[in-house]
Amino acid sequence: MSDPDDTAVERVREFLLSEHRSLVETTLDCADAVAEADAVTTDAFERALRAQGVVDALPGVLTGVAETLETRLPARPVAAPPYVVVTRAGPVARATLPDRGRLVVTVAAFERRDGRWVRHTETPAAALTVELR
Repeated sequence: MSDPDDTAVERVREFLLSEHRSLVETTLDCADAVAEADAVTTDAFERALRAQGVVDALPGVLTGVAETLETRLPARPVAAPPYVVVTRAGPVARATLPDRGRLVVTVAAFERRDGRWVRHTETPAAALTVELR
């Protein structure tokens, strides 16, 4: 028997990779530009993401996820904490879903390796993490 949370996570991944794939791809493009400039800092990455509209688009993504799961968000998400943050690894969008817990969507473009932040993955599917906590 499958876990309802696993099914919900898979539905969200499918939604994001079909309806918002270009947003994930843009995130990875921004990561490439930051890495090529040898400026892998959270500030540099966030500036690149904001310039391409990624950060401003993430609240709408959260709303779409809620609709996909046939629920409503208790508050309107905004492009700022606690809903959207940019970490050195990548952007994170979070929301509390009634009766489901905390949804966390991460596009992990960088990882810490040998004391340095380096590009993590090249594909949207590999970069995208969806969790219900």
